[in-house]
Amino acid sequence: MQAALKKVEGVSDAKCGKPTSGKATATVTAKDSVKTADLIKALETAGYKAKEAEKKG
Repeated sequence: MQAALKKVEGVSDAKCGKPTSGKATATVTAKDSVKTADLIKALETAGYKAKEAEKKG
């Protein structure tokens, strides 16, 4: 999952949490120009299902 996210141009770091009930979360550090849709597309291309979650806090 991290490798797929880091392939997106502008991503400098990606940290993925442990999967719980088949789901995992990722925190991505990227330039402002990186769009969430590009990250989701990269994950889907790598075979993951992905959607944007609301930021808590």
